[in-house]
Amino acid sequence: MRSMQRSLRRAAGGMVLLAWASLALVPAAGVLAATTPSGASVPFAVTQIEDQKIVASDGTELQRFGESVALAGDTAMVGTNDTTTGRSAVYVFARSGGAWQQVQKLQAADGAAGDNARFGAAIALEGDTALIGSDAARVGANDGQGAVYVFRRSGGNWSQVAKLTAADGQAGDGFGNALALSGSSALVGASQAKVNGNPRGAVYLYTESGGNWTQTQKIRGVDTRDGDAFGWRVAFAENTIVVSALLAFQDFPGSLYFFKPVDGVWTQKQKLIGEFYSNLGQSLAARGHRLVAGAPTLGTEGVIYVYTQIDGSWRRTHTIASPESEKFANFGYSVGMTDSAIVAGATAATVNGESWAGAGYVFTESGSGWEYAQKLVASDAAANDSIGTTAAIDARTVLLASGVASPGGQFLQGAGYFFTNLVGTTQPAVAVAPSPLTATVKEGDSRVVALSVINTGSATLDYTIGESDCDRPAETAWLTLASSAGSLAPGHADAVDVTMDAGALTKGVHTAALCVSSTDPAQPSIAVPVALTVTPDVPAAAIGVSPGRLDFTVASGASASQTLAIDNGGTADLQYSVVEYSAERLPPSYAAARRAAAHAAAGGERPTLNRGTRIAPTGSAMPAVLGDWAISQMDDNSPGDTGLSCGVVGKNTADNSWWRRFYFGEHPQVGPRAGISSVTVSSGGMGPAGMPITINLYTIAHDVAVDTIPTGALTLIGSASGTIDSGLVTMTIPVTGTIDDTRGLDLVVEYHTPGIGDWLGLFFPGANATPETHPTFMSSVACEFDEPIDAANLGAPDFHLTMIVNLGDVPPPGCQMPAQVSWLNQTPASGTVVPGATAQVTVTANASGLTPGSYAANVCVSSNDPVNPLVPVPVSLTVEPGAVVDALFCSGFEAGETGQCAAARD
Repeated sequence: MRSMQRSLRRAAGGMVLLAWASLALVPAAGVLAATTPSGASVPFAVTQIEDQKIVASDGTELQRFGESVALAGDTAMVGTNDTTTGRSAVYVFARSGGAWQQVQKLQAADGAAGDNARFGAAIALEGDTALIGSDAARVGANDGQGAVYVFRRSGGNWSQVAKLTAADGQAGDGFGNALALSGSSALVGASQAKVNGNPRGAVYLYTESGGNWTQTQKIRGVDTRDGDAFGWRVAFAENTIVVSALLAFQDFPGSLYFFKPVDGVWTQKQKLIGEFYSNLGQSLAARGHRLVAGAPTLGTEGVIYVYTQIDGSWRRTHTIASPESEKFANFGYSVGMTDSAIVAGATAATVNGESWAGAGYVFTESGSGWEYAQKLVASDAAANDSIGTTAAIDARTVLLASGVASPGGQFLQGAGYFFTNLVGTTQPAVAVAPSPLTATVKEGDSRVVALSVINTGSATLDYTIGESDCDRPAETAWLTLASSAGSLAPGHADAVDVTMDAGALTKGVHTAALCVSSTDPAQPSIAVPVALTVTPDVPAAAIGVSPGRLDFTVASGASASQTLAIDNGGTADLQYSVVEYSAERLPPSYAAARRAAAHAAAGGERPTLNRGTRIAPTGSAMPAVLGDWAISQMDDNSPGDTGLSCGVVGKNTADNSWWRRFYFGEHPQVGPRAGISSVTVSSGGMGPAGMPITINLYTIAHDVAVDTIPTGALTLIGSASGTIDSGLVTMTIPVTGTIDDTRGLDLVVEYHTPGIGDWLGLFFPGANATPETHPTFMSSVACEFDEPIDAANLGAPDFHLTMIVNLGDVPPPGCQMPAQVSWLNQTPASGTVVPGATAQVTVTANASGLTPGSYAANVCVSSNDPVNPLVPVPVSLTVEPGAVVDALFCSGFEAGETGQCAAARD
């Protein structure tokens, strides 16, 4: 049974924010097989599909994306084993606004195509340092000796700073097949390192000082034998180095070796051996005084073991069996661990009847042991994908991946899956937004900005805020906090008012930091950068044009005039003119959005990407087709969701664009040339009434990659604006555009909100989760993704934008000079409007020489308004037949001739 898990966050003023994740409740029967010391049972577990699926931006077949993974806070790394090019890479992903985006691709500086060095065979990530193993790298004349590359992050960019190799390395050692990182210490596994020419394995310890990494010890088990694969996995635990030897002894039980420092030398103190054929140590993860190790081939199902250090000795304290008792599922092939949760991958688990699809299982700590809490599966689970081959967990986020998955039919391309909001954790988790905290004020002014402190965990969070950098306390005179400490229940938030006062500051950018300290064990302190931009008090014009369109109906040969009001709501003189501006030259809204984003930033609060709630449809389906034909990408366009939006919850909407790309070849009713007459869209159940929106029509070459919308390939062919209310409302916006070649061109429609002003709420577009033939896209400069991104890659695979495109007669071109439209005239054509005043422009439509029918054009008013430099005003003209003139009557043969005859003769 599908259901939705909801987490509540309470902000200032009692606002409750809803964050949804797709979940399903699984009955208890036959689900739980985890054992605890008390034998306690668990009534049910939760099956969760991913929040976001990731692949490499340049993914290809045989890339094997997901061979290794690492996760730390808002940074993730995924390694490949690219057998197509022979040069592998590690892809860096960053989380922003709740969505993960690829931000960088890392490769060895000395790598080359065809080197088959397996760069990315293993990854260790901590803070701003990453170790990347290349266990097949050639070193000197030694093929496959292996190397490790050290990367550092500076200014958001990762760069290689060192390369590590074993001082005594030999060909085939596999140095770099396993990695661990703890502060300035690193462990490197070389599971095939030689002893007397035979592979046994070794581990190398490196320490960093002043940016230089030095090999300080080579570690071996005292009783290792040929073929043991000592160094298969490595981990730092509490005052302990742990090493697994996967193939130790006959019958492959696997072993764990424990080393402790003695007079500065790491010395073997303990060894634990697994059961026959269990492969103990296939996976390994440690957290403080606890350790989890996988034995995926024990029996027919596999297990994971939890070890605890008690009185200096490591003891097995819990045995966790496969929760679903599925035979040969490889449960425990991968593991990850936090203070209160464990994730275990089962690469051969069956999902929805798909064998070897793979899954992950989450266990959380309780008073009686470890309890089964969640099953993690891919929404597109397919046979032989083996999701969970690699796994990582950090706080409440899990990353499962597989290098043998074949997404979209791309053989062995590989894929990764993010899961968030894990259930059952028993610790607080802090989130702070926005970060950085920014504001723009005029000289002498001040601004109050809200800093939200959110408890996303499941235990009470205590926090304090100081006006200082976390490392260098120094109070900032121009910053004032309304409160500096608080306590939050799970799922709640405080909005702390921060006052930035420019009274004593000169113009320019002034920076500081706020340090948020909390009881979150994963993030005990967070530095929030603060930037106050002080600008001179420079006046600016602000244009307003009304009405928004002009409609004329005149008799043949007659004319009519209407007034266009141009008002200036700004503080500087407005210079305006009616200019020639072809449709192709209209500024695309994504460029205008940059200005809007800057304008929104002046409001002092940084917007974030937000997911709205699902709403029961009201039955208010899309209206009837307006035009000769209609095209859509969904059978049901009834709004029932509120979709995605960028803005400040409860306060305003930033710039947003929601996109669809239409392929005319899928709509045989459309001829070789098409005319767009209008677009029907809807609003969600949240947001302000009267939200201004713009519909932009573009063409894009049909040979541009399917299901992509690169804005550089777009040509604007039409634009129109309007307003829309909230509450699952539908609206048809008249907008015209022509596609001259429907075979060579596709149509792209942009549904845009400008994000200007405080709308007392966050606007969401109408959407639903019914099947769509092509994906919905979104972009938002304010939320830092300029280009349209598939909604599924923003963590919202069920956000399907409701939209109908209505086709009719081929319309006229877009904005033109009225002087170039034979039936239009205006006076004056330009002018100046002082602040607070209004200018009147008379627009005249003259039907002289026009046959009866309908005509259309656009009047475009340009100005020095920095936010709204061009305002198009659609104009329609309906020419009706004139009065019928009796030629015989007017000839003079009949008495009573009137002025009508004189007009006819003229």
